[in-house]
Amino acid sequence: MKPSPANLHGTIAVLDGLDVTIRQTSTKRLVTIRLRNKAEIYSAFGGDIDRIELAIGQTVWVWFDNCNWPMTGKPISVYFQVFSKDPKDKPS
Repeated sequence: MKPSPANLHGTIAVLDGLDVTIRQTSTKRLVTIRLRNKAEIYSAFGGDIDRIELAIGQTVWVWFDNCNWPMTGKPISVYFQVFSKDPKDKPS
């Protein structure tokens, strides 16, 4: 079984509590999502990342509940992957 593609890919533009605004790579559009209180945040290289380690400029991939954009309200992240803790590190 092949994993589903991320619902959202981009860079973190704004951090505000549990809300994270991401500049979408494909459209450059800003999208605000909500992290669950106990959001699962991981590094692309393996290992957990704490929410306080998120930073502006980090490249991220986000999967939503049931891998679907909600009809109303902010999307809620069920899986949040960070390329690197260092915002200067970018995927090639």
